[in-house]
Amino acid sequence: DPNHSLIRSYLGKAYFEEKRDELAARQFGIAKDLDPKDPTPWFYDAIRHQTENRPVAALADLQQAVERNDNRAVYRSRLLLDADQAARGASLGRIYSDLGFEHLALVEGWKSVNTDPASFSPHRLLADSYSSVPRHEIARVSELLQSQLLQPLSLTPIQPRLGESNLFLISAGGPGALSFNEFNQLFARDQLSLQASGLAGNHTNGGEAVISGIFDKYAFSVGGFRFNSDGWRVNSDQHDSIANAFLQAQPTPDTGLQFEYRYRETKTGDLNLRFFPEDAKTGLRTRAETDNYRLGFRHSFAPGSVVLASLQYQDDERRSTDLTDPFVIFDVNEPSTSAAGGEIQYLFRSARLSLTGGAGYYKLDRQQDTKLDFGGFLFVQEQRDASVRHNNLYLYSYLNALDSVTLTLGASRDSYRSPGTTTDFLAFPAPTITATSLSIGQFNPEAGSDLESCTTHDSSCCCVPNLEAITHHKPDFGTHPSCGLQSVL
Repeated sequence: DPNHSLIRSYLGKAYFEEKRDELAARQFGIAKDLDPKDPTPWFYDAIRHQTENRPVAALADLQQAVERNDNRAVYRSRLLLDADQAARGASLGRIYSDLGFEHLALVEGWKSVNTDPASFSPHRLLADSYSSVPRHEIARVSELLQSQLLQPLSLTPIQPRLGESNLFLISAGGPGALSFNEFNQLFARDQLSLQASGLAGNHTNGGEAVISGIFDKYAFSVGGFRFNSDGWRVNSDQHDSIANAFLQAQPTPDTGLQFEYRYRETKTGDLNLRFFPEDAKTGLRTRAETDNYRLGFRHSFAPGSVVLASLQYQDDERRSTDLTDPFVIFDVNEPSTSAAGGEIQYLFRSARLSLTGGAGYYKLDRQQDTKLDFGGFLFVQEQRDASVRHNNLYLYSYLNALDSVTLTLGASRDSYRSPGTTTDFLAFPAPTITATSLSIGQFNPEAGSDLESCTTHDSSCCCVPNLEAITHHKPDFGTHPSCGLQSVL
């Protein structure tokens, strides 16, 4: 049937995969004329324009697709001839970032998550978009983890650095760039893929490479990242190495299993910005080494009904020594920090109502040893127990009362405990133990509304601050669905 719009779209999709762009553009144009209301050819054409480094045309096509999709962001064809998994994994965030429209990407991602929290595509869009927004590292890692747990088998690799929340990188290019997916594939099939990026300068260099593949019911990616910089002054150097291995299995179309391992080693000098350059600590050295293991599970009971589970364990060693003053040695050592946690989350979506609920428990065992040596004499020798126990419970609902109005109602409960004991080994006549334990229980209700129009997006909400700010070393999905599953330790 040569007059079938969707068939034309998929023919153009096949031409695009073969890098026959002129034929692909012709088929997408025919599809647009045959069915002006179908967002599919506009969506595919946006990806084609982005691959050709035409971000303005890509954004125009993407906006046309959104208008034809009930004013929601498009991640796949509306009518299905295949699972369209490769197109859904395309890096749409790059279209916005190339033009400096990061906030627009965030708005589209937020709307999509509220509409369909069980879809992995809007979470990946938010993860890519947050990577270029300052002070949103934890949100980026959270959205990335949610997209990983929800995604089907995918050839789109996870860049090793995206799984870390405390990167000190230049964001203009190379390994600090949003994504190295210069070519977004529109068909998923058994194959191997290699992608790499890098940068080099007088005193800075870095690189990142990922090998990924799909074979039958299994997918994997293995990657590495390295960044070195001599810094902008004496002892402001930075050396960062990250390795990542990700294995995914999908025994049935409704069930997915994942395993991920991450390793990171950092060596830095004094990276703090100081008003007077002479205040820089020329003898401060810090080293940290981390191993992180994660198991993930996803099962779909029905379209719009998904349960997720995540288990994580981390080992961490770090030490900071300051030898700036030749007569003073200040040493802070955390020889063995371990953290473990797990969470389960349920996602439900219907025509008018979406629900997100879950619970989690986290355990951190952390010991900090502090020594101050002045001229060969110990003035301070302390050991602090900074362990943490944290559990949370949450339920949030989104009601589409009208096509342009979304009401939010939900609540969460957090419980936080830390012993906070400090042992002073130099106290006379015997070591003393000081307890500064902290125990907090908090209920966090929230109600809000989101009003959307064709040209503006206004929202208002009222919420109670939760305990996220003080639970530094826990892996969790978050007490609010917009924060999501967190893999930060």
